[in-house]
Amino acid sequence: MRMEFKFDKGAVDRYGFTMQSVFDCIAEQAREVNLKCKIEGNMLVVFGTGKKDDYSGMLTLLSTFKNEEWFIKTATHWTLETENTYGDILKQVKDKYKRGIYPLK
Repeated sequence: MRMEFKFDKGAVDRYGFTMQSVFDCIAEQAREVNLKCKIEGNMLVVFGTGKKDDYSGMLTLLSTFKNEEWFIKTATHWTLETENTYGDILKQVKDKYKRGIYPLK
């Protein structure tokens, strides 16, 4: 199980952040729910540890970031892959904003 994140550096800079601070923010949240992280090129990957609570940890990350304006407006790639499925979270979340289902903070 893995969740992947990529960001637009220019957009991140406009919000006054650095790529490292964005990655650190996500990594801190991941550690709080017992998930692991690594950087692969320009992408942060959060992955499970093989325990049964991995999925709930991934859902916690989704809930944490889905309403954050800075996150949605700077992310270019946000996916979740399990052993049986692959989902484009960013596309789904942006679609829900367009339909007024999710509010931005």
